Amino acid sequence: MIPSMSHVTRSHATSTPRQIPHVDEPLEPLTLRQVLKESYIEPDLLQNTRRMGPFSWAESQPVASLGHRVEFINGLTAHVVNNLPLRDTPITLVSLGSGGLLTERLIDFQLKKAGYDDIQWRLIDYDYQQTGYTEALSAFEEKVNAEVRHYVTEQDYLGEAGKSVPQRAYSQASLPQAAYSQACPSQANHDRLRGATILLAIDPPTALDISTISAANLMRYITIRGRPIEDSSKANGVYLLVSKVAHNGKLEKAYQGLLTGDKVVVSSSALKLKLDEHNRCQIEYGLCDDGEQLNQSVKPFIDRMHDIARLLEQPVSLEHVSKALEKYLGKIGDQGLSGRHFYVSDYDFSLDNLDCFLKEGVYPYLFGSFDKNEINFT
Repeated sequence: MIPSMSHVTRSHATSTPRQIPHVDEPLEPLTLRQVLKESYIEPDLLQNTRRMGPFSWAESQPVASLGHRVEFINGLTAHVVNNLPLRDTPITLVSLGSGGLLTERLIDFQLKKAGYDDIQWRLIDYDYQQTGYTEALSAFEEKVNAEVRHYVTEQDYLGEAGKSVPQRAYSQASLPQAAYSQACPSQANHDRLRGATILLAIDPPTALDISTISAANLMRYITIRGRPIEDSSKANGVYLLVSKVAHNGKLEKAYQGLLTGDKVVVSSSALKLKLDEHNRCQIEYGLCDDGEQLNQSVKPFIDRMHDIARLLEQPVSLEHVSKALEKYLGKIGDQGLSGRHFYVSDYDFSLDNLDCFLKEGVYPYLFGSFDKNEINFT
C-alpha cells in the first residue's frame, strides 16, 4: 500500500544545504505489483485511464505503458539521488502537462522515501482552468504535504520573468541575486533562487492514430501539439492553418481536435509562429512543397510587421503577429484558399521556455522526460 506522507517541517532557506546522514541501503523501487494493487483501469478504444483514488494517468501500450511509466518513476528517483546527494537540498519540481497527477504523486512518494523532505511542486496544465482535476489537485496538496501551486500555462508560471525569456532583458549572471530577483519578480525566479529545480515532461500530447500518413510524409510535415487559447497574455505562439476552400471542414476538425487537448495535428499546410530571444518572429513549417510555399507567402507580412515596429520603436507582440496573419488571410480568398489563425499554448514552446529559464539558475537543474515510452534524463 502507498501510505499518506506524515507531516514534516521544512526549511525554505536558500543557503547551501548541509549533509544529512542517510542509510546506504539501496532504495526500494516502486513495483508494478504495488501500482496494480492500488489502482484500476477504465478502458477506452484508443487509450485507457488508470486511476488511484482521485489521481489518474493515460495508459496505452504503444505510447505510455504501465511498465515503462514505473521504470520512468524509478529512473527519475535514481537520477535525483545520484545528482543531489544532500537529502535536505531544497527541490522544486515543475511538471508540464501534469493532468491527473498520478505520476507526480508516485514520484513524490519515492523521493520522500529516499529521504528528501524539502520538496515543492509547480503543476502546469491547460485543463486546470476547467473543473475536471479539482479533486486531484486538492488531494495532491494534502497527500504530498508540501507547497503546491498550479498554473494554466507556463506563461502564468514564468510571469514577468517569462516575458524576459524571449527579450533577454536581464541575465542572472549580470546582476546580483537581490537585484535580479527584483528585475524578474516571478514565482519561477523565486523557485530558481531557492534551490535545485527539476523539469518534468511526462506523457506529452501524442498522435495515437497516424496510420493514414506515410513515414516519409510524417518526417516532412509539421506536427503541432498545443491548445488554442483566447488570452494572448497566456499564449506563447500563434498557429496558422490553411487549406483549399473546399476543405474548410478539415480546418474546423483540426481546430476542434486541438481544443480537446488529446489530439495533435500533422499537416503540410500549417505554420507555428513565436517570438525569439531577440524579439524576432520565428516561423516553423513542414519541410515539404506546401510548407515552404506557405512560409514564403506569409513571410512578407511578418517582415512588414517588423519594419513598422522598428519605425515606431516598439517591441513586437503576439498581437502584432496575429494582425499580420489577418492581413495575409485577407489576400488568399481569390486563390481558392481559406485559413484560420489563433493564439496557442504550444507544448514544445512551453518546454523550451521552461528549460531555457530554469537551467540558467545557480543551483542544480535536472530534466526528465517520458514520451512515447522513451525515457530521458539530463
